[in-house]
Amino acid sequence: MDARLRDNRPVSTLPAVRRFTVSEYLRLAEVGVIRPQERVELIDGQIMAMSPEGPVHSALVSRIVARLIELFPRDRFCVRPQSTLVLGDDEAPEPDVAVVAGPCEDHERELPRSALLVIEVAETSLPFDRGRKADLYGRNGVPDYWIVDVKGATVEVRRDPSATGYKTVRIVQPEDELVPLALTSELAPALRAADLLPRRPY
Repeated sequence: MDARLRDNRPVSTLPAVRRFTVSEYLRLAEVGVIRPQERVELIDGQIMAMSPEGPVHSALVSRIVARLIELFPRDRFCVRPQSTLVLGDDEAPEPDVAVVAGPCEDHERELPRSALLVIEVAETSLPFDRGRKADLYGRNGVPDYWIVDVKGATVEVRRDPSATGYKTVRIVQPEDELVPLALTSELAPALRAADLLPRRPY
């Protein structure tokens, strides 16, 4: 008798998805299975290819990093561009920008496991950044998640993380000021949404 018909119970013939832990994922990179030039990240145990980085995206990330370095004191914070952030046993995204607690020297031996602020620059990745990425950062308690909508020329500020994403979403226009949650109790220089957006119309 066909095993698939035994006991009148259908047996799935769909292939199983092989999921990876963060340690396995990092080991793949260490031994060269994942090449240094590959832009990938680990989300829900799956190795995901990231969108190719164009000139607008690259320039914006560099400018945002430079602006945040001006805002966040280096003795208490580290601004990390396009670096791995470990958020669980099988979650290792690579956000465009992450601000983590402690000076950068504190993270030389181990990847950070939390972030105070995460920023994603979205050209073609907007649905993914609003959906799966927002769910990922929200359920792992990232308190401040900003999406730079390049085509829409706005910044989406997501706060109040929960198991299903973020409870609060605010659309910030270019002329409006932004204050990272981590700096609300400090006298930080003014940051406008325009500082995070392209200088020229997209």
